[in-house]
Amino acid sequence: MKKFIILILLTLFSTSLFSEDKNITNKFGSAQIQILNFPIYAGSIDCIPMKQALDLYSSSYKLFTKAYFKAFPLDENKLKNFLIIFPPALLTTLFFTPLTHEEAHRSILTNKKIGSISQPFFNKNLAAYVKGVKDYELIGLRDTDFSSFIRLHTAGIESDYCLMQTDFENLVFNGQNNIDGFLEDGIDYIGRFSSIFSYLFILPNIFCIDSEKFLTEETDELKRDIVGHDVYGMIHHLYNPHAEYHRYWDPCDFSKEELSFAKRIGFLNLFNIPLISPILFNKFHFSIGEYHIISFNTGYALAPFGDFIDERIYYGYYGGISPVRISLYIREYGNKERFFPAFGIKLIQYSFFDWLTINIEGHFWIQPENLDFNTKKGRPGGAFSSTLMFIPQDQKLIFGKFGLYLEFLIKSKGFLPEIESHDFYWQLTTGISFKLN
Repeated sequence: MKKFIILILLTLFSTSLFSEDKNITNKFGSAQIQILNFPIYAGSIDCIPMKQALDLYSSSYKLFTKAYFKAFPLDENKLKNFLIIFPPALLTTLFFTPLTHEEAHRSILTNKKIGSISQPFFNKNLAAYVKGVKDYELIGLRDTDFSSFIRLHTAGIESDYCLMQTDFENLVFNGQNNIDGFLEDGIDYIGRFSSIFSYLFILPNIFCIDSEKFLTEETDELKRDIVGHDVYGMIHHLYNPHAEYHRYWDPCDFSKEELSFAKRIGFLNLFNIPLISPILFNKFHFSIGEYHIISFNTGYALAPFGDFIDERIYYGYYGGISPVRISLYIREYGNKERFFPAFGIKLIQYSFFDWLTINIEGHFWIQPENLDFNTKKGRPGGAFSSTLMFIPQDQKLIFGKFGLYLEFLIKSKGFLPEIESHDFYWQLTTGISFKLN
C-alpha cells in the first residue's frame, strides 16, 4: 500500500509542477550536462558492484525519460499531463526503485562472497526481497564483519540517497531553470525522496500503537528477506550485537534506547525535505550576475555505524570556454556517542578540449574508529577519483556521439557511499560515454 501511495503522490506532485509557467528560461540553457557514462567493467567480471549499478541506472534512466518526453511532450492540459506522467511514475515506483534498492543490498553480500537472489518486484505483502541466504551465513557476517552486516541493512536506503542527490545535481546544472528542465530527472528525484522519507519517518517506530509483528518470518529461511525491515533490523543489531539472531524485529519490542534512536532517525530525516533550497521558489538554482549560478540543499541517510547529515552547495560558472560546475558537501557522520566532520568536492564534466572531458572528486572524513557505533574516537580517511571521457568530435550521428571513458578511484579505510569495501581499496572502471545532441 505504501508504494501505491507514493505513486499517487509522485504523479500528482509532478503534474502540479508541470502546470506552472513554462516561459521562465535561463541564459545557460545551452550548457546542459550532456555526457552519460555506461560502465562496462568496474573492477570485477563476476558481479556488478553498487556504483556500477547506480551509474548504469542513472544514465539509462536519463536516456529513457529524454526519449519519452520528446515523444510525448506536455502542454497546458492537466489531465493529459497526468496521463503522460503516470507511466514513468509507475515504472519508477514499482520497478526502478525496488530494482536499485535490492541490488544495493545484494552488492554487500556479493562483496563478502555470499551468494543471494535479488527479487526486485513486490510479493503478496508488497515487499521486494533479497533472499536465498542461510541464517548461519548472516550470523557469520555479523560476528566477523559487523560494519558490513549493519550496512547490509542500510545499503538500499544508501543507494536511494545517492541517486536522489545525483538527480538533484542534474536538476541544478541542466541549464533550464524551469519545468522543462525537470522532466528528465525530476520524477526519479521525487520517487527516491518519497522512498527514503517513507522508510525513515512514516514508520510505526515513531509512534508504536500495537504489538503485532510488522513482518512475519517465513518458515523456510531461504525464502526470508535477508534483513526484514531495513531500519528496524539496523537499530536492533546496533544495540544488541550479540543477541539471539532473528531477521525481523518489531519496534514495539524496542528498548527505550532503541526507540530513542529510531525517533532520531525519523526527525533527522526532515533534512531530506528541500526546505533550504531554490525549489521553494520553483527554481533549481539562483542566477548571480550574467555568468554564475548557485544552489543548495540538505540531506540525511544511514551509515554502517549510524547516520550522516549533508549540507550541499552547487556553483556554476558559464563565462568561459567550458562551463565550470562544482558540487561541495559538508557532512556530519554520527554514531551513538557523537558526530564526526567530513567534506567533499567535485568538479563536474569540465572540457579541456572538444574531445576530452573530466570529472575530479575528493573526499575527506573523520569517522568512528573501526566504524564502531559506541566509540567517541575518530579516525581520518579520504578518497579520490578522476574520470576521463574521450569522445571524438568528427562523428555525424543524429542522436549523439559515442566515446570511451576511464575512471580511477582510490580510498582509505572507512565508509564511502556506493563503495562496498570498508578497507583500503582502489578500482578501475571503463565503459562507453554518450554525448547527447
